[in-house]
Amino acid sequence: PAWLFNADPDTFGLFCITYSCSTSTPGIASVETTFCYNIPYIDCLALSLSPGWNLVSYPDSFGGATSFFGASDAYAWNNPAADYAIVTDMEAGIGYWVLNTSPYTVMLAKHLPDFTDSVFIGWNLIGATDHAVSTSDIVIIPPGLGLSPPYGWNGTDYFYADSLYPGHGYWFLSNGNGRIIVGP
Repeated sequence: PAWLFNADPDTFGLFCITYSCSTSTPGIASVETTFCYNIPYIDCLALSLSPGWNLVSYPDSFGGATSFFGASDAYAWNNPAADYAIVTDMEAGIGYWVLNTSPYTVMLAKHLPDFTDSVFIGWNLIGATDHAVSTSDIVIIPPGLGLSPPYGWNGTDYFYADSLYPGHGYWFLSNGNGRIIVGP
């Protein structure tokens, strides 16, 4: 038996899988079955990872990434424990550190128009939506909760970010517990 994967180049999203079983035995017929699926368009992001540590996020609400190919494990910040934890599934709206040994580009699905996340006193590591969001558009609950400007990572230095961009992670310092709404 053999599985063949065929994509119709003229019709985006149509993917077919053909199962073929042939035999040379007299009296036994060969069988071929084709299953076709129309997969809707998925908006993707090409995220370039640099050698060294990368601060990333997964901008898709339909299931998490298990890894960024070519990168190490993903590390999430656990604020209450003030420690990092290795994660097996990356969740949307969360920031992660990944270590990459060489330049690499990973394709990520993008479907996260907004998200709500808890923030705790101290440093918080968050992700981004599927589109750029100005930091002035982030809703803080309760309104008086003090948050620092977000800090991104460019591979060598932290920088103040005036917007949160898909695929990237950001640090915030909070003076209390609350929630933030990022997007749309």
